[in-house]
Amino acid sequence: MNVRCQNCGERLVASLAKPTDTTVEVICHSCGVTMRVRVPPTDKNTRHSHDFSPAEDEPRPSEQTWKRVFEPVPRLLIYLVGMVLAAVLLSPFWVVWLQERYGRNPIILSEDTAGLTVPPMTNNTITPIMTVPETPPTTLDQYHNVRLETGRDDVQHRFNLVLQNTRGMEPEIYEGNKGIEFERFTAHFYESTLKEVWLIRREQRTTAGAIQKDLVEQFNAPVEQSEITGPLSSRFLISFAVDEMTHKLDNLAFHRSLTWTDAQYRVEATIHYSSADPTQCRSVLTLHMSSAAWMKKRQPLINVVPPR
Repeated sequence: MNVRCQNCGERLVASLAKPTDTTVEVICHSCGVTMRVRVPPTDKNTRHSHDFSPAEDEPRPSEQTWKRVFEPVPRLLIYLVGMVLAAVLLSPFWVVWLQERYGRNPIILSEDTAGLTVPPMTNNTITPIMTVPETPPTTLDQYHNVRLETGRDDVQHRFNLVLQNTRGMEPEIYEGNKGIEFERFTAHFYESTLKEVWLIRREQRTTAGAIQKDLVEQFNAPVEQSEITGPLSSRFLISFAVDEMTHKLDNLAFHRSLTWTDAQYRVEATIHYSSADPTQCRSVLTLHMSSAAWMKKRQPLINVVPPR
């Protein structure tokens, strides 16, 4: 039995006097120290609690169990089982791929396909990428942001109109001057609803054709059109009281009258312009919109002229 000296660390060899001895006395030949060393038991299965010598290289119970399970099984079979297990785990992805691949063309499992008839395709039209919006129907009840059949409070608030007669009369007459877009704005309200309006737009450095083009885009082609040269006749000024504005319109050399009508409304426009030369032309538009059908049913006894 090999031991080491506890004093100097010298390696010593101890021998038993009797096989039954549990301790042995050892004298160090280097330093002379005498030691008593316990003899370890000879049984392999019995180990002392303070014996820290390395255990024999014996397989662990768990390792032995796994070896008993897998060693008899061929490796090829283990690989096949692993592949089947991986395919089962990935089955959701395979199902999605098959649906995308064969979803549009259904799979026919029957071999009797001789009598199967496929109907011809009837819809060969190509859907356009961009659709052209439909043109809204033309109405004669609105010009820019002025619309007939609108409540009095809304129109008065937007255009800052001032009452010209007594509240409650029919019609109630409101007028506004020096607006952003219109030089003059005269409105007639019946039962607090706008039924008739006269507009004078501010003077523009443009031609009569350009103004007429804008009107045609909104109201389509006019049903009536006429043109006069020289001072205006009284029938073109009947909607306005005689003042500086009417004199200004009368002094413009050319006047083009346009009319639109439908079952409900009537629009009368007059383009007053100074010259046929586009570089020198000055133009003013006067517009009269009315709920003609509604007013015809009322049959007013007199024609009310807007105040100055």
